[in-house]
Amino acid sequence: VRPGLAAVLHVADDPGIDIGGGDFTISLWLRFDDTSGEQVLVEKWLQGWDESSLGWTLTKLDNDSIRLAVSAPGRDEVVTDTEPGAIEPGIWYHVAARRSGTETTVFIDGVPRATGELDAAYDLSSTQLLTFGHRVDERGFFLDGRIDEVQLFVGTAVADGDIWLAYWAGAAGTCRNG
Repeated sequence: VRPGLAAVLHVADDPGIDIGGGDFTISLWLRFDDTSGEQVLVEKWLQGWDESSLGWTLTKLDNDSIRLAVSAPGRDEVVTDTEPGAIEPGIWYHVAARRSGTETTVFIDGVPRATGELDAAYDLSSTQLLTFGHRVDERGFFLDGRIDEVQLFVGTAVADGDIWLAYWAGAAGTCRNG
């Protein structure tokens, strides 16, 4: 996905990709050409102008950290951020984010880099599009780079060891024919 090009992907809302109040994992390979500014990786997120956001987003922040943000109606937004400077341009990274019960975790290259807590009442249902590489609003937050092998596990908190194995598989990939 590159800024200014029509190479963004939207997936229409569907019950099969609605994570609701349950566990989920998002896993992907990511390479930035430029890390300037905030850039959306993947999200099912409605950004509220009145502090009433809804859903989830996996985003690279201005300080080059990776953030998983979740928000539910009537609840405060909960963010789980890796350390600043966690990523650099020109390098492929395996990034995963997971909700397991009340814990959120962000992984980079198979290693847990940040954890957060939320209460079990966070229902992340959203009718928003599932988007890759940008936010569906006038700000955009376009990704300047590439995404590969995106996997969304609805209802499943993928185990630490399996996230490490997805990283370890590297160029062999986890998506195979047959």
